[in-house]
Amino acid sequence: MKTYKDFPRVFIGYSDRSDLVLRSCGEVKFLGFDHEDNYYAYFVTEPIDISRLGPEFRRALSCRSVLWIYDDLERTVCIDAPKIDVYITNDDVCVIYAPGGVLVG
Repeated sequence: MKTYKDFPRVFIGYSDRSDLVLRSCGEVKFLGFDHEDNYYAYFVTEPIDISRLGPEFRRALSCRSVLWIYDDLERTVCIDAPKIDVYITNDDVCVIYAPGGVLVG
């Protein structure tokens, strides 16, 4: 079975403040990182066993339909999927779990 590392990493933004903004269906959350940098996430578009992510991953956001990600300057990513979960570790490893999901221009 595939793991998140079998999927491509996509650029999700850059921040001088070490955080990105996640927005979906009226909900807004900050995705915090330990340092300022370019940020990438594994974009998982097929079902995988989420329990294999490990205890170091925490869910930052769970939503349905559309997820917008913003950095310090602009919207960087738009994802459309029936269900989307964003996970992150203390080491800034990010996974966007969106089976059937697509990146929208």
